[in-house]
Order: sequence, then structure tokens, then C-alpha cells
Amino acid sequence: MSEQKTIRLSYARHHQQTVVRINFTYDTELAGMVKQLAVARWSQTMKCWYVPKEQFDLPLFFEAFRETAWVRTTEIYTHVSNESLKNIKNPFDELL
Repeated sequence: MSEQKTIRLSYARHHQQTVVRINFTYDTELAGMVKQLAVARWSQTMKCWYVPKEQFDLPLFFEAFRETAWVRTTEIYTHVSNESLKNIKNPFDELL
């Protein structure tokens, strides 16, 4: 029995835009399938495939990979932007 393939989706900034990174352990089948997505591009700097956030269709992505790989979206749904991180304050800072 072969190990289940996993694709991890996450947000990133690339060329001044928010993109969805498509990360997976190299696999020729997955790479070929991602290449079939008209909006997917390879980033040499990030070493992964990506899609501009505005063009990313999560239900379509799930459908395309449902019988081939497990798609992890945890990082998309729990994403905290760098701007939001700046506003988080440590309650212990006020004690000093």
C-alpha cells in the first residue's frame, strides 16, 4: 500500500501580490497535474508552484486532486497576516 500524497496550501507574498503556494514532496504525477492548472506558475525563488490568490478556486482544486492527494488547507484558514501580527500585544509587556 503506497503512502498518501499530500499537498499543503499556504499564503505568501510574491511579486507584490498575495499568492497561494502549492507545496508537495516532488512527485511527477502531482507536478503534471499542477501544470494542467491554467493559472499555476512555478516560482524559482519560492521553489514551489503558486496561483495568485484572486484566481485561486479552492473547490476546483479539491475536485482536481480528490482521488490523487490529500489537500491540507490548515495554513490558509489559520493565516495571520504580518500586519495583524504587529497589532498583537503581549499582556506581560504592560507589567514592566
